Amino acid sequence: MRHISIILLLTTCILSLVIGGFGAEMVSLVYAASSGMVQLVSLGGYLGDTVQVIANADLDHDLILRIRRGDVLLNKSSSDQNMVVTRDVDIPLCAGESMEGIWTLCLDWKKGSPKLGQILDVAPPLSDWPSEHADLLVRLLEQIDKHDLWGVQYAQKAVWNITDNRSVVDSIIGGITPELLHAAKVRPNVYRVFPHPSNPLSETDGTGFVVPPELLRTGDIQITLTWAGTCDLDLHVIDPAGNDVWWQNQPSESEGVVDWHNVCNSAAHGGLENIYWSTGSAPSGDYTVVIDYSDQCDKNQATTWKVTLIVNGEERTFSGTIDPIEKIEVVRFNY
Repeated sequence: MRHISIILLLTTCILSLVIGGFGAEMVSLVYAASSGMVQLVSLGGYLGDTVQVIANADLDHDLILRIRRGDVLLNKSSSDQNMVVTRDVDIPLCAGESMEGIWTLCLDWKKGSPKLGQILDVAPPLSDWPSEHADLLVRLLEQIDKHDLWGVQYAQKAVWNITDNRSVVDSIIGGITPELLHAAKVRPNVYRVFPHPSNPLSETDGTGFVVPPELLRTGDIQITLTWAGTCDLDLHVIDPAGNDVWWQNQPSESEGVVDWHNVCNSAAHGGLENIYWSTGSAPSGDYTVVIDYSDQCDKNQATTWKVTLIVNGEERTFSGTIDPIEKIEVVRFNY
């Protein structure tokens, strides 16, 4: 009976999407994870069709989930590998439905293979990473996709050459790995420092979207705001000339840059904003850090926040609670 019920559910969902397909919402993986629409579950293994997506049971409309090459999945276990999507696919989903079809390769050679049943989170796609080595991986994934090598071990070894400096000339690798790297214009035996993101959502339930700290830019000055609730906070820094550096005024005249900014959709599991002055660019003088509760996101709740301030490598943290529509001066400092 269980198999019959599953078949009926799938048939009902497919008919719904065929009949009203133009009404189904097309969403990115980042948006779906940010909004709590889906849960991603590892099927075990480090390459191939390795991830199942489950639509939340209380979803009130049909989805078409846009999975794109270069999307990144974070393991909640720090001892197991993160994953990168290797091929584009659009997955139709109805409330409570589960589907396979997300093809991945792993990003952390020194860690274990993703375990069966592990819940996964979503990080920004490789195209948004501030790393030239991430750009190399994007080019490699294009070649893997071009030649339909999504589930081939040699493709995985080529990825590990970029992410973990695994040799491509030893007796274990060989094969077509050097050819893939050459086609992607990647020099195979050059030492690289590839970002290996941690997962700030490792202790949370379900699938969420998060920007790992390893992807934040830094320099003379870096100010990072994080918060826990479903709301939108804005980070402001008043520079020595009195300019308000925030996401609507950047890059500023003083060269302050906002490289990550959250809005309601991407703050469903908490948020993050980051402002920095690259090395050698920060003007001398007094700075003021302010946070603004700019949008309640239909929740009307107070939220806890934390600001991390790094000046010339020295770090200080500040934390507290902020109410809707409130604005708080966090700290003043001299550079």
